[in-house]
Amino acid sequence: MSLDSNHISSESTSDVQSKNLESTSSPPSLDELNLMNGDPYIDKSVSNQPNVSEKINQNFYFPYRQALALRMGFLYSTEEENRWKSRLGFMYLWPKLASPQAELGADILPSIGGQIHFGVRTTFLEKTFFRPFVVWGLTHQVMAREGLATFVDIHNYFFRGVLGMEDRLRKKMSVRIELELLTGLGEQMVVLSFGYSWVW
Repeated sequence: MSLDSNHISSESTSDVQSKNLESTSSPPSLDELNLMNGDPYIDKSVSNQPNVSEKINQNFYFPYRQALALRMGFLYSTEEENRWKSRLGFMYLWPKLASPQAELGADILPSIGGQIHFGVRTTFLEKTFFRPFVVWGLTHQVMAREGLATFVDIHNYFFRGVLGMEDRLRKKMSVRIELELLTGLGEQMVVLSFGYSWVW
Protein backbone atom coordinates (compact mmCIF):
# COMPACT_ATOMS: atom_id res chain seq x y z
CA MET A 1 0.00 0.00 0.00
CA SER A 2 2.85 2.30 0.77
CA LEU A 3 4.41 1.56 -2.58
CA ASP A 4 1.23 2.65 -4.36
CA SER A 5 1.05 5.85 -2.41
CA ASN A 6 4.70 6.61 -3.17
CA HIS A 7 4.08 5.91 -6.84
CA ILE A 8 1.04 8.23 -6.89
CA SER A 9 2.93 11.01 -5.12
CA SER A 10 5.85 10.74 -7.54
CA GLU A 11 3.43 10.89 -10.46
CA SER A 12 1.69 13.96 -9.05
CA THR A 13 5.05 15.62 -8.47
CA SER A 14 6.13 14.93 -12.03
CA ASP A 15 2.81 16.27 -13.31
CA VAL A 16 3.30 19.51 -11.37
CA GLN A 17 6.86 19.87 -12.67
CA SER A 18 5.75 19.29 -16.25
CA LYS A 19 2.99 21.87 -15.89
CA ASN A 20 5.46 24.37 -14.45
CA LEU A 21 7.84 23.66 -17.32
CA GLU A 22 5.05 24.20 -19.81
CA SER A 23 4.08 27.48 -18.17
CA THR A 24 7.67 28.72 -18.08
CA SER A 25 8.36 27.64 -21.64
CA SER A 26 5.56 29.77 -23.12
CA PRO A 27 6.40 31.38 -26.47
CA PRO A 28 8.12 34.81 -26.29
CA SER A 29 6.15 37.96 -26.96
CA LEU A 30 6.39 39.94 -30.20
CA ASP A 31 8.55 42.61 -28.56
CA GLU A 32 10.96 39.99 -27.27
CA LEU A 33 11.18 38.40 -30.72
CA ASN A 34 11.89 41.80 -32.26
CA LEU A 35 14.71 42.44 -29.80
CA MET A 36 16.20 38.98 -30.36
CA ASN A 37 15.97 39.27 -34.16
CA GLY A 38 17.39 42.80 -34.30
CA ASP A 39 14.27 44.63 -35.50
CA PRO A 40 15.52 47.60 -37.60
CA TYR A 41 12.64 49.75 -36.29
CA ILE A 42 13.96 49.60 -32.73
CA ASP A 43 16.87 51.99 -32.15
CA LYS A 44 18.96 50.54 -29.32
CA SER A 45 21.21 53.61 -29.26
CA VAL A 46 18.46 56.10 -28.32
CA SER A 47 19.42 55.97 -24.66
CA ASN A 48 22.99 56.91 -25.54
CA GLN A 49 21.98 59.96 -27.61
CA PRO A 50 21.89 63.45 -26.01
CA ASN A 51 18.57 65.05 -25.30
CA VAL A 52 17.56 67.01 -28.42
CA SER A 53 15.91 69.81 -26.46
CA GLU A 54 19.05 70.26 -24.32
CA LYS A 55 21.18 70.42 -27.47
CA ILE A 56 18.88 73.07 -29.01
CA ASN A 57 18.96 75.13 -25.81
CA GLN A 58 22.77 75.04 -25.77
CA ASN A 59 22.96 76.16 -29.40
CA PHE A 60 20.46 79.01 -29.12
CA TYR A 61 20.80 80.27 -25.54
CA PHE A 62 22.18 83.82 -25.25
CA PRO A 63 23.00 84.52 -21.56
CA TYR A 64 24.67 87.95 -21.73
CA ARG A 65 23.37 91.03 -19.87
CA GLN A 66 25.09 94.08 -21.39
CA ALA A 67 26.37 95.19 -24.78
CA LEU A 68 28.38 97.85 -26.55
CA ALA A 69 27.50 98.66 -30.17
CA LEU A 70 29.48 100.64 -32.74
CA ARG A 71 27.44 101.94 -35.65
CA MET A 72 27.31 104.25 -38.62
CA GLY A 73 24.32 105.49 -40.55
CA PHE A 74 22.61 108.02 -42.76
CA LEU A 75 20.19 110.65 -41.52
CA TYR A 76 17.45 112.41 -43.47
CA SER A 77 16.15 115.64 -41.96
CA THR A 78 13.19 117.89 -42.78
CA GLU A 79 15.49 120.86 -42.30
CA GLU A 80 15.78 122.80 -45.56
CA GLU A 81 19.53 123.51 -45.42
CA ASN A 82 21.23 120.16 -44.97
CA ARG A 83 18.76 117.32 -45.45
CA TRP A 84 21.21 114.40 -45.71
CA LYS A 85 23.77 113.80 -42.97
CA SER A 86 26.09 110.97 -42.00
CA ARG A 87 26.38 109.73 -38.44
CA LEU A 88 28.94 107.69 -36.47
CA GLY A 89 28.67 106.64 -32.85
CA PHE A 90 28.08 104.01 -30.18
CA MET A 91 25.32 102.64 -27.92
CA TYR A 92 25.73 101.00 -24.52
CA LEU A 93 23.12 98.63 -23.08
CA TRP A 94 23.04 98.91 -19.29
CA PRO A 95 23.39 95.51 -17.52
CA LYS A 96 20.21 93.95 -16.20
CA LEU A 97 18.87 90.41 -15.84
CA ALA A 98 15.88 90.94 -18.11
CA SER A 99 14.32 93.43 -20.50
CA PRO A 100 13.51 96.36 -20.46
CA GLN A 101 16.99 97.87 -20.10
CA ALA A 102 18.39 101.38 -20.21
CA GLU A 103 20.40 102.26 -23.32
CA LEU A 104 22.77 105.23 -23.57
CA GLY A 105 24.77 106.48 -26.52
CA ALA A 106 26.20 109.29 -28.58
CA ASP A 107 26.81 110.04 -32.26
CA ILE A 108 28.96 112.51 -34.18
CA LEU A 109 27.36 114.57 -36.95
CA PRO A 110 30.10 116.10 -39.12
CA SER A 111 29.96 119.92 -39.47
CA ILE A 112 27.05 120.10 -36.99
CA GLY A 113 28.05 118.61 -33.65
CA GLY A 114 26.52 115.45 -32.33
CA GLN A 115 23.64 113.70 -30.62
CA ILE A 116 23.25 112.25 -27.12
CA HIS A 117 20.69 109.49 -26.63
CA PHE A 118 18.89 108.03 -23.63
CA GLY A 119 16.19 105.39 -23.94
CA VAL A 120 14.55 102.26 -22.61
CA ARG A 121 15.03 99.18 -24.75
CA THR A 122 12.64 96.23 -24.83
CA THR A 123 14.17 93.15 -26.44
CA PHE A 124 12.04 90.30 -27.76
CA LEU A 125 13.47 86.76 -27.64
CA GLU A 126 16.29 88.29 -25.60
CA LYS A 127 17.97 84.94 -24.77
CA THR A 128 18.21 83.77 -28.38
CA PHE A 129 20.65 84.60 -31.18
CA PHE A 130 18.14 86.67 -33.19
CA ARG A 131 16.92 89.53 -30.99
CA PRO A 132 14.50 92.17 -32.36
CA PHE A 133 14.00 95.21 -30.14
CA VAL A 134 12.27 98.57 -29.77
CA VAL A 135 13.55 101.68 -27.98
CA TRP A 136 11.68 104.73 -26.67
CA GLY A 137 13.52 107.73 -25.34
CA LEU A 138 14.97 111.21 -25.81
CA THR A 139 17.75 112.63 -27.99
CA HIS A 140 19.58 115.90 -27.52
CA GLN A 141 21.24 117.35 -30.61
CA VAL A 142 24.40 119.21 -29.68
CA MET A 143 24.92 122.23 -31.93
CA ALA A 144 28.61 123.13 -31.83
CA ARG A 145 28.05 126.74 -32.87
CA GLU A 146 25.71 127.37 -29.91
CA GLY A 147 28.17 126.38 -27.20
CA LEU A 148 26.59 125.65 -23.79
CA ALA A 149 23.37 127.33 -24.90
CA THR A 150 22.60 124.20 -26.90
CA PHE A 151 21.46 122.48 -23.69
CA VAL A 152 18.76 125.08 -22.91
CA ASP A 153 17.32 125.34 -26.42
CA ILE A 154 14.15 123.26 -26.46
CA HIS A 155 14.35 122.87 -30.26
CA ASN A 156 17.43 120.65 -29.79
CA TYR A 157 15.46 117.93 -27.96
CA PHE A 158 13.71 115.10 -29.81
CA PHE A 159 11.47 112.20 -28.93
CA ARG A 160 13.15 109.05 -30.26
CA GLY A 161 11.65 105.75 -31.38
CA VAL A 162 13.73 102.85 -32.70
CA LEU A 163 12.91 99.55 -34.38
CA GLY A 164 15.96 97.30 -34.66
CA MET A 165 17.43 93.83 -34.56
CA GLU A 166 20.62 92.05 -33.58
CA ASP A 167 21.73 88.66 -34.87
CA ARG A 168 24.71 86.65 -33.60
CA LEU A 169 27.73 86.30 -35.88
CA ARG A 170 30.25 84.88 -33.42
CA LYS A 171 30.23 83.87 -29.78
CA LYS A 172 30.05 87.43 -28.39
CA MET A 173 29.56 89.48 -31.56
CA SER A 174 26.34 90.35 -33.38
CA VAL A 175 25.33 92.41 -36.39
CA ARG A 176 22.95 95.30 -35.61
CA ILE A 177 20.48 97.17 -37.83
CA GLU A 178 18.28 100.08 -36.67
CA LEU A 179 15.60 102.34 -38.09
CA GLU A 180 15.04 105.49 -36.02
CA LEU A 181 12.49 108.27 -36.01
CA LEU A 182 13.30 111.52 -34.18
CA THR A 183 10.56 114.12 -33.72
CA GLY A 184 11.22 117.63 -32.42
CA LEU A 185 9.38 120.95 -32.33
CA GLY A 186 10.85 122.27 -35.55
CA GLU A 187 12.49 119.27 -37.21
CA GLN A 188 11.98 115.55 -37.84
CA MET A 189 14.63 112.98 -38.75
CA VAL A 190 14.73 109.44 -40.07
CA VAL A 191 17.94 107.46 -39.52
CA LEU A 192 19.11 104.09 -40.86
CA SER A 193 22.12 102.65 -39.01
CA PHE A 194 24.30 99.56 -39.35
CA GLY A 195 26.89 98.25 -36.95
CA TYR A 196 28.16 95.52 -34.65
CA SER A 197 27.59 94.83 -30.97
CA TRP A 198 29.75 93.00 -28.43
CA VAL A 199 28.29 91.41 -25.30
CA TRP A 200 29.63 90.26 -21.96
